[in-house]
Amino acid sequence: MSAFLGGEIERQIDDMVAVVRAVAPAVDAARLSQRVRDGYDVAYRSNAYRQRTEQDAFLLSLCCIVLACWRALREALGSDARALVILRQSFVEPRRAHVREWLASRMKITREDAGHAFERAAENFKSGGEAVFGESFAYVQEVQDGERSFVNVERCFFNDFFRGNGAPQVTPVFCALDTVWADELNAGPYNVTFERPSVLSSGADRCRFQFHRRP
Repeated sequence: MSAFLGGEIERQIDDMVAVVRAVAPAVDAARLSQRVRDGYDVAYRSNAYRQRTEQDAFLLSLCCIVLACWRALREALGSDARALVILRQSFVEPRRAHVREWLASRMKITREDAGHAFERAAENFKSGGEAVFGESFAYVQEVQDGERSFVNVERCFFNDFFRGNGAPQVTPVFCALDTVWADELNAGPYNVTFERPSVLSSGADRCRFQFHRRP
């Protein structure tokens, strides 16, 4: 798994603490870190039944550390809104440094071959997602032609996990990861543009991932 989605517990805690120290220095960082570690253990035990495949093991660990961070931040800050801002900053923003590596690994898209980015996305987005995320995600190809490649995600481990744990407001933090690589595609030299007009986390019936060939 690339560093883009790497879910190492200590690294995520360190990233969160760094943001907290910058924006809420009055918070006891050591106590916050311990609350996250304890919360991770609790979350993992109560959700162990969700692990059915090898891919689920990674997804479960990643979700549990984010859930533990969320719960600890809410307690420390007394504000859902501030907790979500810090969670997003600490979970999403550090991954921007790895976005090109992720595009190359996940969709075989590189700046060196930017003129074939649409073809690579059309060929690899669905199959790559199925390989990385396994059966806990359901990918359905809606459109595939020379100008468009539309793939819908009709089941999402992240959405199911956070709804099941009473924290549906956290799922958009994971959705925000898509904006990192979408920004790279849409602003870069690639012959593809991307949009995602609906997501499960907002109550839609599916996440719509839509790639268009750039004229």
